[in-house]
Amino acid sequence: MPYRNSKLTHLLKDSLGGNSKTLMITNLRAIPAYYRQSLVSLSYASRAKKIKNATSVNVDRGRGDRSSTSLRVVSEQLERLRSQFRDRELAFEALCATSATSSAENARLKVALQSLESANADANADLEARLSGVIHGV
Repeated sequence: MPYRNSKLTHLLKDSLGGNSKTLMITNLRAIPAYYRQSLVSLSYASRAKKIKNATSVNVDRGRGDRSSTSLRVVSEQLERLRSQFRDRELAFEALCATSATSSAENARLKVALQSLESANADANADLEARLSGVIHGV
């Protein structure tokens, strides 16, 4: 690691370099007694500015098994649940349409049944009249 060997650098080693951007702030004093220290700080800041980190996108790969809580697995589960929801929504709409059709069909069949009952009652009355005429010899 091309950074200064200090306690602060050691504490921050996980944050410096690698897949992160690093910002260097250099503090200088305009007092002649601190000239040498300011020069060392500027020299170090100049070297630190030349450090190039290779950054990349972090991807949560999980543990590789299906019980993993990785982002990929959760996204797949979410998409599967959305698909199931859409399927159930379509099935519900089809049931509602069938129910409305069934209600209209029931009403139509009820009217047809009532007309058949009326026609049956008329035919029954006619047959009874004929049977009575046959029995009584009319």
